Amino acid sequence: MTEDIFQAIRECVITGEYDQIDRLCREALKQGVPAYEIIMKGINEGMKVVGEEYESGKRWLPDLVLAGEIMGKGMAVLEPELATEKVKSRGVIVAGSVAGDVHDIGKNIVIAMLHGAGFNVIDLGINVAAETFLESANEHRADIVAASAYLSTTALELREVVQLVRGYARGSIKVLVGGAAVTQKFARDIGADGWAPDALQAVKV
Repeated sequence: MTEDIFQAIRECVITGEYDQIDRLCREALKQGVPAYEIIMKGINEGMKVVGEEYESGKRWLPDLVLAGEIMGKGMAVLEPELATEKVKSRGVIVAGSVAGDVHDIGKNIVIAMLHGAGFNVIDLGINVAAETFLESANEHRADIVAASAYLSTTALELREVVQLVRGYARGSIKVLVGGAAVTQKFARDIGADGWAPDALQAVKV
């Protein structure tokens, strides 16, 4: 019975059934399935399939965006339950798009994937100043700052984020960068601790 609900949730994410995910998550909770298991064995497994198919060229960006939205809708149902289950978090991540950048599709997908992987993610939104990344990281005792840039003009802001966080934290807070305008070489040149070309790789990093 439990495996049936996991399969239904996975298929919901894979096939893009946005209107069904909240109902299925509530149904699983009513069956006594822990929220963390619903995320890991249902939603996250579905996202992995979509992400891998996107990487292989079988899916398009809109498919990935829709899957991320479905995941976010499901997480909205499950997150209140996670707090009561006292599940050990894999870490705290502060995430946002850098100053001057108002693109958030990729960022939102990454955040959804990180949530599903067991991280506590603080979403700072778009157009986030370097100082705000650092302030939030300190406030929430973050392990990682994840900053994204969609445009080549805003990618330069990533350097400021890296320098500010590394200068203050002395390596105790890692900085992960990504986005359409960011290459692995650029990430290495600015001193970032990690780089990911897409949401699936961001979780692996």
